[in-house]
Amino acid sequence: LSGNTLSLSNDATSVDLGKYLDNTDSQELDFSSNELSISGSSKTVDLSGYLDNTDAQILTISGNNLSIANGNSVDLSVFENSDSQDLASATLSGTVLTVAIENGRSVDVDLAPILSVQQTQINDLLSRVEQIEKCACSGTLSTGEVFSKNKQPILYQNIPNPFNNTTSIKYFVPQHNDKAAIVFSNTSGQVIDTVFLQEKGEQEIFFNSSSLPSGVYYYTLYVDSHKIDTKKMIIE
Repeated sequence: LSGNTLSLSNDATSVDLGKYLDNTDSQELDFSSNELSISGSSKTVDLSGYLDNTDAQILTISGNNLSIANGNSVDLSVFENSDSQDLASATLSGTVLTVAIENGRSVDVDLAPILSVQQTQINDLLSRVEQIEKCACSGTLSTGEVFSKNKQPILYQNIPNPFNNTTSIKYFVPQHNDKAAIVFSNTSGQVIDTVFLQEKGEQEIFFNSSSLPSGVYYYTLYVDSHKIDTKKMIIE
């Protein structure tokens, strides 16, 4: 091939390819408005039938039917009232409550924290009832110094417990005792505070936890250098 002429060796005959070499492969596409055209041709393609803004369709819901503009609809009735499920079962194993819902999965709820608080309150009530029974005389309670006939020091459980900020601690120290104190400590046995009890008889003090982190603490009643009782308190 030389220029536009194709020839064969040892043959004087040649073929002029000029009319075929019109660079048709270098044509360019052009898009103007809705018309698609190609260079070197007067023909165009009208694309307006495809440019109908189908992405601007609107979703609507009527009753249980979800539909799209100029399109299909979906019946949602099979999904309605899903919130009206009933509890299928509830079983308690130890402190774990297992609850199952209709057509759904089961969930385990650990009741240990709630039961722990309730048990503390029950123990406190039992302790109070026991002390009341000890000081009861012929079916009635004495007035004035409630524990005058018992003559034994007593330390009550703090209320509330667990607590945050302030809790009340009641105690009883007989009048004949000389010295009494309530010592507060942490779980490591470190003393964090000591309150010397100036008032005898049935009294009450208030303990403030604002300077302490959350956790378990203990308080002990000492009377005339003798350990009387220790209670546990929980700061939230």
